[in-house]
Amino acid sequence: DDGAPFELCPRQLLKKVLRQLDDLGYAARVGCEFEWFNFRETPQSLVDKNFTRLQSLTPGMLGYSILRASQNEEFLNDLMDSLRIFRVPLEGVHTETGPGVLEAAILNSEPLEAADRAVLFKSAVKEIGTKHGIIPTFMARWNTDLPGCGGHIHQSLCTKDGRNIFYDASAPHKMSATFQSFLAGQLKCLPDIL
Repeated sequence: DDGAPFELCPRQLLKKVLRQLDDLGYAARVGCEFEWFNFRETPQSLVDKNFTRLQSLTPGMLGYSILRASQNEEFLNDLMDSLRIFRVPLEGVHTETGPGVLEAAILNSEPLEAADRAVLFKSAVKEIGTKHGIIPTFMARWNTDLPGCGGHIHQSLCTKDGRNIFYDASAPHKMSATFQSFLAGQLKCLPDIL
């Protein structure tokens, strides 16, 4: 009501964390990857089939299949091209294990841009899929007999001049004290993050 940002908004929370990071003299880069199932269905066919016996975009459990990807070249090319227009550049798209499963890696960026790209990505994939007679779903597990789908969030910290602060050549496993602390914080907060 007073015009101030709403503190519980996830985007405002991220902005707050980024200000704290900046105050510490650090910068971050984030890249997201998503996995999702795709079906050769329509909204009406889903209802008619009572959301069962769905036809997967591709058969089998073939992750990283060049053949399966090339069989859906128009859809994959449209994803790459259209998402670029949305300012969501993809590093790549490939099949993942599970019938009709794809995985896409979004080019890394600063964290707020990465978060915006992640939200736009999911909406855009659904819109683009519909144009090709494909229903994408990002459900973690739509069928207990098949692998689940998820995502990855790649994170890195550096100094403002670009020096990687996670690396220490003299430390065990080359992990700097900052990286060890960062990782411990991720583990401690993991239940809340999930």
